[in-house]
Amino acid sequence: MRSVGDRGDLEAFQLEIRRLAREHGLEVVDVRLEPARRPRARRSD
Repeated sequence: MRSVGDRGDLEAFQLEIRRLAREHGLEVVDVRLEPARRPRARRSD
């Protein structure tokens, strides 16, 4: 999954993934946050 955001946004996203997994009886064993190989252009909606 790819996402754009600052470090705080991505850490919150990681915590939410873990929370949702726990809520549904799953265990997340690894979440990796890595910089994109090349920055994506931001959408202007």
